[in-house]
Amino acid sequence: MGILQALCATGSITYRTALPIIMGQNIGTCVTALLSSVGASRNAKRAALVHFYFNLIGTVLFMAVFYSVNSFVNFAFLDDVVGAANIAVIHSAFNIAATIVLLPFADWLGKLACLTIPDEKEVPDENLTPVEKNIRALDRRFLDMPGYALVRAKSVSMQMAITTCDTMILAMEQLREYDENTAEGIEQMERDVYTYEDEIGKYLYQLAARTTSPGEGHGITVLQHCIYDFERVAEHAGNVGRSAKLLYEKKTDFSAQAIEELRVYTHAIQEIMDQTLRVFSNENISDAVRIAPLEEVIRQMGNEMNDRHLKRLHRGECTIELGLVLAEITNNYERVANHCANIALYLIQMKEENFNIHSEDEERLREVDENFQKLKRFYAQKYVLPQEKEMRQSE
Repeated sequence: MGILQALCATGSITYRTALPIIMGQNIGTCVTALLSSVGASRNAKRAALVHFYFNLIGTVLFMAVFYSVNSFVNFAFLDDVVGAANIAVIHSAFNIAATIVLLPFADWLGKLACLTIPDEKEVPDENLTPVEKNIRALDRRFLDMPGYALVRAKSVSMQMAITTCDTMILAMEQLREYDENTAEGIEQMERDVYTYEDEIGKYLYQLAARTTSPGEGHGITVLQHCIYDFERVAEHAGNVGRSAKLLYEKKTDFSAQAIEELRVYTHAIQEIMDQTLRVFSNENISDAVRIAPLEEVIRQMGNEMNDRHLKRLHRGECTIELGLVLAEITNNYERVANHCANIALYLIQMKEENFNIHSEDEERLREVDENFQKLKRFYAQKYVLPQEKEMRQSE
């Protein structure tokens, strides 16, 4: 408009020339709003379209009415030179008149924008899997409210944690009594955990780019680490399930002594999984500090079981093949306990902001809980591997 007013000073611009330019400028000014809506939310795009439709429809109505009347009346002023002030008057008059005419049709403009950019078709809830229903809570619209979005992400992460623990428990039960249907269920649950980890991870990445609060940023980092460890636990659960399948297919089993040792070891893993799930839910430090001592006891139990296995192997009381399977199971158990201890440490760090995410687990937990050794002795007495019998059965 400023450029057009400047050209009027030359005395070469008439009303006949200026009117179409002013109308075109009203439509052209919508381009900035349309460009600014690129990459924005669906409603932001619709708002830009309402602006565009308002000017487009107003211009079409004005031009149609004006030139229709002119064809009968033949306005003489169209060939007069237009001044800068008159340009401003025409522009203002057009917008005021367009607003008065189109205001009663504001709802129709909104509907027109919604028709242009329709809502995404949602899959009916009854056709969604439980995982898909839970993931729907990660609505992108909440990213503009980081605090609330983080709560939603934590809620979905809790569902992921429950699925992970259930997967591990089912996998350990397979060692006692193998079932093909349960094996398929474990594989599906493992895939579900991977889906959770992928969707929550992407959501947290987008959330991290929008949050400005140090506390929220710390919570996002901790949650990212936790879901990674839960995903790793599910992977180890899958490995345990595959070991159980190998034993079933070969129609063989461990010796009575090894089975009894594995039973005690499994109970320890069940407890650390239960504790981790509870701590992840309530974020209680007094519960979290109990996990690291148990993890250390579990690691010592694994070393002792491997030592006992080597002794039986040297005495010729077991086979190398079964020994490898047992070592694979104990290794996965130890890794599960280690990831549980990591999760406990991350949650402690969320409460104690002076913690370093890369610090040594046991050292830091000893600083938090001076009863570390006491708890370790308690778990060591609770989970004692049975003494080897004089008469051993072959594995």
